[in-house]
Amino acid sequence: MLRKPPNDSEKLICDSVEDGQESAWLEPGSVLRRVEPHVHGSSLEHSLKSPPLNRVAELCEAMNVHPFTLLTLAYADGNPAGTDQLLARIRKELEAIAGAAEREGRMHYARLKKISDAAMRRRIIEGLQRLRPALTEAIPRRTATHTLLLATWNIRELDSGKYGYRGDEPYYYIAEILSRFDLIAIQEVRDGLYPLQRLRHLLGNDWAFLVTDVTLGTSGNSERMAYLYDRRKVSFTGLAAELVLPKARNAQEEPLQLARSPYIAGFRAGWAYLTLATVHIYYGKSVSVDPRRLAEIKAFSETIARNAAKLSGAPQYEPGAPPLPDNLIILGDFNIFNRKDVTMEAITQAGFVVPEELNRIPGSNVARNKHYDQIAYYERLARLQPTGQAGVFDFFEQVYRLEDEATYAKERAEKPGRSFKDWRTYRMSDHLPMWIELGIDDSDAYLDTLT
Repeated sequence: MLRKPPNDSEKLICDSVEDGQESAWLEPGSVLRRVEPHVHGSSLEHSLKSPPLNRVAELCEAMNVHPFTLLTLAYADGNPAGTDQLLARIRKELEAIAGAAEREGRMHYARLKKISDAAMRRRIIEGLQRLRPALTEAIPRRTATHTLLLATWNIRELDSGKYGYRGDEPYYYIAEILSRFDLIAIQEVRDGLYPLQRLRHLLGNDWAFLVTDVTLGTSGNSERMAYLYDRRKVSFTGLAAELVLPKARNAQEEPLQLARSPYIAGFRAGWAYLTLATVHIYYGKSVSVDPRRLAEIKAFSETIARNAAKLSGAPQYEPGAPPLPDNLIILGDFNIFNRKDVTMEAITQAGFVVPEELNRIPGSNVARNKHYDQIAYYERLARLQPTGQAGVFDFFEQVYRLEDEATYAKERAEKPGRSFKDWRTYRMSDHLPMWIELGIDDSDAYLDTLT
């Protein structure tokens, strides 16, 4: 048993500090060694450099203090005045650990308890239990500093209510998918902001979104463009703009603008600066080459490429000086049917490069036979390197499966007239999310330049 009164032990610590014996406090174990012999007597090894936690607990019990109090004093070199800095670091690291847990997509599940319909709640949970391991297998795990998971996703009619507004179930599935990426360009957001606000609520407070105003006019379909990103990994540089096609020199008339205004925004992740330009190109007729569709792709790609230097959000250190190297990336729904036709050539001829790993993907529509969605960078990358990992994710293999049709009969009856195969695309989407993993830690390459 410990018999020495706590106040004597505390006095010993204070006396030692006041004596100015700084050398005795150079390592955490030294505080404990100075106190230990007076409390334990011969029951402990006086020469023990790092007492085990059970002995630290016994010592603190004798002193009537919390173990963390003594450890804090030890790691603060025995100086109570130095504890503020140490405690601030501990608080920051605890928040980082909590943040890492949130990045794994766990925090929003508690809200499932608020769903009063037990059958629906059980169905959502079972859907998530199928979805989560499938996502883990298909998509690399997010990292804190080494890689960026960049994605683009046309989420159908988000959320127009055309065939019934989305309920809890699809929002949980969509949020689960989005949580596996760091930065996502989203097309086909409709006029209300509720969908983005709901998704951010499910993902957590560290997520943010940027969004355009509504594109007016029949061809614009009352759509918005948006970026959704995790602020712990990605920071917004302040650059945000909607692209307006300029009038060509000596042209008699203003150019026909794109049906939906492309959205440009600047971000930083790790060592890399990125300028993203997302677009939802006019569809028109259901043919490989619709004239207006081709004209939009050509005008968009050429205008972005021609003004690449002006679109950078990277730091510019003095007036007139060029900004730091940037990465100009176009991504979104280009409504390209075939990679070998002129719609795709309009992108590559403007100087954009589709990473090879994305060229191997069969298709990004649900049937996997169309190449609607694309991610391409302009000429070359700076401090950003494809890792070889890329793909699309087919969520219908896990949720809203064809075998589940009978389960949704009642819900579908509210807005009849669509087959289940088509109806489910208004719950999730008729596009699959496309993603690519990019390395953002350029430390080794930078160090090589200093040798």
